[in-house]
Amino acid sequence: MLEWITMKIPSVCVIVVILATCLSSSVLAAPDWRVELIPSRNSEGKGAVLYAAKPMDKFYIVLHNISGKDQRVWRDWCPWGYENLSLLAEIEGGKKVSLTVKPKEWDKAYPDSALVRVGKSYVFEVHLAGNIWQGAEKLPETAFKLTVIYEVKATEGSKQKRVWTGKVISDPATVTLRQ
Repeated sequence: MLEWITMKIPSVCVIVVILATCLSSSVLAAPDWRVELIPSRNSEGKGAVLYAAKPMDKFYIVLHNISGKDQRVWRDWCPWGYENLSLLAEIEGGKKVSLTVKPKEWDKAYPDSALVRVGKSYVFEVHLAGNIWQGAEKLPETAFKLTVIYEVKATEGSKQKRVWTGKVISDPATVTLRQ
């Protein structure tokens, strides 16, 4: 009996180490950010009301630092942060529409980041009207689900400026779009 136990213990230990490594790198990894959509208007039964045609109407996307440490994010006015924010609409019938910023030519640019302290937030002001966002014209005027995606790819610039890299996705919000 003792011989059987001593033969099995190394195998069990290897399996436990492999499982612990896999879990610690994915499932147990604490999130760095929480992102959410904050509308400027809400309507009962329709959720957040966003306007696509009114140039002054805006809503907010809030990035909450829940990492336990100060972190840097790219500001969205510079090329490094301009395309990091996107939206994904799930329309009735399972159809998905991606909303992204239109490509932009930069005549002047430098990498600009913001320091977001522990427990603090960074706020993006979003206007769907105008010529910045593409995809809004495909959205219905009936309620649908909208998810915020904030993704920063690792680059030499993000390493140098110590800017956070990764991807965070919001919970879907019920939204009604007004043209």
